[in-house]
Amino acid sequence: MDPKDLEFEETLADSELLLKNTARSMDEDAEFTLESILAEYGSGTPAAPEPEEKEPEPPAEKKPPTKVVPLPKKAEAAKKTVDETADETARIPVIPFPGAKKAEEPIEAEPEEETDAETEEEPPQDGEPKSMSLQDILAQTVQEALSEREDTIIEEEPPRRGLFSRRKMRDTEQLYDDAEEEEDEEEEFEEPEPELPEPPLTETLSDYRAQLSGATKARRGAGIFTLLLCVMAVLEHFSILPEAYTADPMIRALPLLAVEAIVCAIGWRIFAGALRSLKQGKVTSGFLSMLLCLVTLLDTALYAFLPARAALSLPLPVLGAMSVYCALLGESLRLHGMYDTFRIAAIGNAPYIVTVTAGGAAKRVGLPGGFSNSARANDPYSRWQSVLLPVFLAAAVVFGVLSTLETKQNALLAWNLSVMLASANLLAFPMVCALPLKRIAAIHDLSGLGKCSLTVALPVISATGVECACIPTAVLSTHTGEFTGWTFRDLSDDMLPIAHHWQREGVRIDGIYSGYLASPEQAELLAQTIDCIAAPDTLVIVDPVMADNGIYYSQIDERMCAAFRRLLSRADVITPNITEAALRAGLPYEPGTHSDAYLAQLFRALGALGAGVVTVTGVRPQPDVIGNVACDCRTGEMYASMRPAHPGLFYGTGDVFASALAGLLVRGAPLSDALETATALTDESICRSLWRDTPRHFGVDFEGALPAYIRRVEKIFGT
Repeated sequence: MDPKDLEFEETLADSELLLKNTARSMDEDAEFTLESILAEYGSGTPAAPEPEEKEPEPPAEKKPPTKVVPLPKKAEAAKKTVDETADETARIPVIPFPGAKKAEEPIEAEPEEETDAETEEEPPQDGEPKSMSLQDILAQTVQEALSEREDTIIEEEPPRRGLFSRRKMRDTEQLYDDAEEEEDEEEEFEEPEPELPEPPLTETLSDYRAQLSGATKARRGAGIFTLLLCVMAVLEHFSILPEAYTADPMIRALPLLAVEAIVCAIGWRIFAGALRSLKQGKVTSGFLSMLLCLVTLLDTALYAFLPARAALSLPLPVLGAMSVYCALLGESLRLHGMYDTFRIAAIGNAPYIVTVTAGGAAKRVGLPGGFSNSARANDPYSRWQSVLLPVFLAAAVVFGVLSTLETKQNALLAWNLSVMLASANLLAFPMVCALPLKRIAAIHDLSGLGKCSLTVALPVISATGVECACIPTAVLSTHTGEFTGWTFRDLSDDMLPIAHHWQREGVRIDGIYSGYLASPEQAELLAQTIDCIAAPDTLVIVDPVMADNGIYYSQIDERMCAAFRRLLSRADVITPNITEAALRAGLPYEPGTHSDAYLAQLFRALGALGAGVVTVTGVRPQPDVIGNVACDCRTGEMYASMRPAHPGLFYGTGDVFASALAGLLVRGAPLSDALETATALTDESICRSLWRDTPRHFGVDFEGALPAYIRRVEKIFGT
């Protein structure tokens, strides 16, 4: 027989005998339980409570000894190791499992009774298979488990302090704290500082209203006297003043000194604020203005009373006056922004705040804590001023002194310092507070479903970086195109009251954008609304929503046409589609392509109505190309933005384009950039609608196109 086969048969026989002995041992050791085994070999598990005393039971019959053939010295070594490990483990503190009760005293395991098997063990004979009892197997398993636990306890690092814990580390040999001690010890946390008390919003609003009123009056007064100094400087430069005035330095300088002193007196609030900030260790642009005024006043006085100074260059009091005026202008803008902030926050009796919780966002009535204090806190511009303005000031003084030393004319020290301080003030201009947002009054109807009119104007104008204030002319359940059974509520009676309320609140409107009108009476109310809220420099944009595809809408009659004609004459910018442009210009509508000559006729006729900028939408220079063309009627310049044509009618595209164009023009974008950006937004909205297969009468998907539109706007304005 092959030796390998013989070895395999011997191994198989040994395995069969081992399985038989194991089964026999399991039957004989059935009275052992897991708890008793673990308690016997010192596993560290909690001991069972002492059993209640019971009546003695008759002794059980002694079972015959079990004969096994153990490995040489294997059982004794295993048993000895287990006993020793159990004793050592009993001295090592162990963290109990959660929910386990701590044993008060360790219970010593009862010694096993020696059986005849232990005394009658015989060494195995050569060739006799080796076997182990279940007891020995469990002993080895327990021994390995205890060894692993012992290694884990010894090798584990002592507990570390938490990153924000204030508890001191204790030098101890104990590797684990007692469970009860850990529960008693609590982490110490610093209590948050209490928030500063805040005045009511109405009180803060009233305070800013008064400050804004005073700053506005001071700015206007300072502007008048600063303009007077500018006129006198121009007359001096061109030698227009009479010789009797220019011959005497005192006569020449005293009026300049008096006017600058008046400007400084008007701008006292700038100097007071600069001194308060200086006490706090902050240098502001107002402090530079104050120093410039002091130096120019000193130089003007030296010119009047010091002959050596009068023989040199003229003083520059206009620099100090202009610095004060610019500081007052900046203060007015800052107060205007703060007034608008608290005015909006104070609207209504029960404002809502949104709190983010673990379960999501929750809305509740109230104001966020610290709103007033955080709104009035120093902005980044103020922090940059406190860092950089001292550098500018030091540089101005150094260069002023060096210029004087270079020219060796000490009498010009104040003059040189005034020039350098004026330069430092110019460097401080980029660090003033941000200008308030431009504001457009959108006067449109509001359709609950179907993206058009106010539903489009509000998000698009806001995405442009312009505040959109709304005056709804009507509320509809849907727009009137391809929807049936829609509801309509006329809000014409609310238009003028809203405008009068804005007027009383002193709300500045930089642009007015109107669209669909329901009746001639509403058109007349719109004209009155424009007169109420428009400033001299307010940009009026009118979208004459009257017709499409060569015909008027069903509700447009001759009275509406006459009302729109009067309204277009008051507009600065009009945005008709090609149908509305042809009908208003009195030209026939051309449904096909549109030639340059045809467009020129349209622009001449529409420009004669009074609008400065005419933008015609839906122009087709080729059958497969469509776009928008704008003409600046004041200069005659024309701009075009074209895209590939898409078949069919898309609702809301005119509102998307006109809203974007209005927002961009009010913010100050060039006409060419505004036209291209608004066209790109409209085209991308159409493409997204086609890709999503959105029903046409629900409007175009302009929402997804807004991120790219915002990036284009930021590129135009460099923000």
